[in-house]
Amino acid sequence: MSNFALAKIVPHLSTWLLRLGTDSAVLQRFVSNPVIFSSWYALVHDGIPWPTEVVQLQNAERSKKLSFERTMSLLAKVNYNTHEQMDVEYARGVLEGYAVHDWLQGHVDAFVARLNINLGLADYDDHMERAGCFSRVLELSEVLELSELEKQLVYLALACGVSGETRTLFEQLCRTRKSDSAQLWATMFGCPESELRAILAPTSALRLSGLVSFEGDSVKLPMLSDLWLRVVLEGDDPLLERLVQPWKNTPGAGLPARIAEEDRDMAAEILAKARVPGVNLLLYGADGLEKRAMLFELLSRAGKGGFQLRDHKSLRGENELPTLAYVAQRALFKAKGFEAVLVVDQPGAVLERRASDFMRFLMGMDITSQTITPFDEMLLARNPAPTLWAGPGADSLPEETVARFVFHAPLQKARRLERRQQLEALVAELKLSKKTADELLRLEDVSALQLATAKRAAALAGGATRKDREAALVQAVKRSLKALNRDTTPKTKECVTEYSLKYLNCRGKFGPEQVLKALSKRPRGSLCLYGLPGTGKTQFVEYLAQSLGRPLLSYRASDILSKWVGDAEKNIAAMFAEAEAAEAVLFLDEGDSFLRGRDQARQAHEISQVNELLQHMERFEGIFIVATNLFRGLDAAALRRFTFKLDFQPLHPDQRWEMFTTETGLKGKLSTLSRSQRDAWFDALTFMTNLTAGDFATVKRQCLLLEETLSPEDWITQLQMECDVKNAAHDGMPGLQ
Repeated sequence: MSNFALAKIVPHLSTWLLRLGTDSAVLQRFVSNPVIFSSWYALVHDGIPWPTEVVQLQNAERSKKLSFERTMSLLAKVNYNTHEQMDVEYARGVLEGYAVHDWLQGHVDAFVARLNINLGLADYDDHMERAGCFSRVLELSEVLELSELEKQLVYLALACGVSGETRTLFEQLCRTRKSDSAQLWATMFGCPESELRAILAPTSALRLSGLVSFEGDSVKLPMLSDLWLRVVLEGDDPLLERLVQPWKNTPGAGLPARIAEEDRDMAAEILAKARVPGVNLLLYGADGLEKRAMLFELLSRAGKGGFQLRDHKSLRGENELPTLAYVAQRALFKAKGFEAVLVVDQPGAVLERRASDFMRFLMGMDITSQTITPFDEMLLARNPAPTLWAGPGADSLPEETVARFVFHAPLQKARRLERRQQLEALVAELKLSKKTADELLRLEDVSALQLATAKRAAALAGGATRKDREAALVQAVKRSLKALNRDTTPKTKECVTEYSLKYLNCRGKFGPEQVLKALSKRPRGSLCLYGLPGTGKTQFVEYLAQSLGRPLLSYRASDILSKWVGDAEKNIAAMFAEAEAAEAVLFLDEGDSFLRGRDQARQAHEISQVNELLQHMERFEGIFIVATNLFRGLDAAALRRFTFKLDFQPLHPDQRWEMFTTETGLKGKLSTLSRSQRDAWFDALTFMTNLTAGDFATVKRQCLLLEETLSPEDWITQLQMECDVKNAAHDGMPGLQ
């Protein structure tokens, strides 16, 4: 880089170099070492009014016509270490410096006098810092509230980052005595050494920010990373636009995420009323959750604009992303105040404890972790802009870091209803049939991005009919799920009839709707569901898990029981441990195998199994559900442990009529039928003993398998047959309570 170009980037450079030349210690090295003097001379010679004898030496050297190769050869003969990108003007300046060095040895006082003259004239206009890359460094300084001396350190790092020639000089000056480095910078900046040490204290904003690092092998020099060199040097955009961009609600490949309603409301209130520094919220959850839509809604509720860190492709080194976040917090606040929120989706990559290189290199000091203020304190306790951190589990961060957040909320998989709402919005755009939409929804793990790319695949496949195109869409989605190691089979049993809580007939004060609402607010409790097969127990459990946005972990008693003494107890413990780790709804079917009265137990291990189940049930922090077709004979003490006991009964007459008109397609058409015909069907349904929603599902599956459309009379006949078979099977068996 030419001297002129370098001076345009670093306005202080000429002053720094002149000060070095007037320092007695540095001057002594100039006199004794022509290599160091020539490196200095090549950078500064154009701005010094040399005496006549030096001008004659310069003219003589400049009159020589040397090729670049010849120049490099001569430099090698005088043991000057060249670098690959050396500027030819600089290289010839070095050779010229060797010639001037002979003059210097006999005219030291005249040399210093010339430099002092220039020092008096070397002041630069402050307005230069308002243009070009100067303005970017000035913005950084204002954002980080740097002092003039700290700003000069940034300029020094900039000079070392862009100029190999500058690095060469400083390496030569520092190589023999590393301990002189701090003294060297103090001389260059024209400040007391104690003042320089003060700005490098552990609490220094510049030091903690990580904006400047120290690089090199034998000699480490202050440097700006490639990222910050680009931010400072490239383009004319304001600093803020180089650091952040507006938060956008774009489709992602992950599963839709949500937070509990009360957490969402409190988080929105905190962000809306944030008017002090140090406001940070942590939303944590497993990898693979798509957070954009949820965060966009949260920011909208808070009435705040969201911004995210720009994606700089060449981020390298462990400190670049944390420093980017640190500077962005302050730049965003300077431009937007408390009305903007920074969203960071990689908390673990940003929040880390880092020891500064400043003191270790400049002062020759060993720094222990106890003397370093944690970098995360700067990001979490002193950040002016409210910041929303959303990423993997909180256990990936140090405990002290997690404790600094003002609010924490776990991320959960979106509920089925929420996913359906998102899917319905996409279906409206894709114009998919209800059958296809329902098929995609049952897969559960489909993301918005997968649907968008599957749509492209279906279009490229060029199906002739709508059915072909939708089949291609479903195929592409399933292949995408398989590639991402996600389940391609429905997570729940398909409900062939229309499912609704209104088709559940439960005896007692608290019905399914109230139970579901209570568990939505506080997802902890135990349920015992009992009643005839087909009354909707299992379907309700699946609906509950989907509505709460939690995975469902299902076991049958046969999965747990073992012929080996002690194995069942181990299996029970493992079952609860797995559910707790996955934050799943735990469902145990055929629970009567464990909950029979202990007074009826024939073996000691049967009592042990019941006790083991009850102990884990009481300690379980989630939702535990047991279902049984039998209720009489269950252990009374065990039943008392359940928060809710729901008695699932057959459909009452109004529910039967509602399901009948829905599944036969009569709803909305009843006015066209005679009163006598409607009454006959209603009476027939009323007298069907123990008719359940499961009976309607059985008849509907028969229709689908045989590809038959039954008339209302045929539906009545088939439903009656199901009831007759069921009643015959239960004839003589004890009734349900």
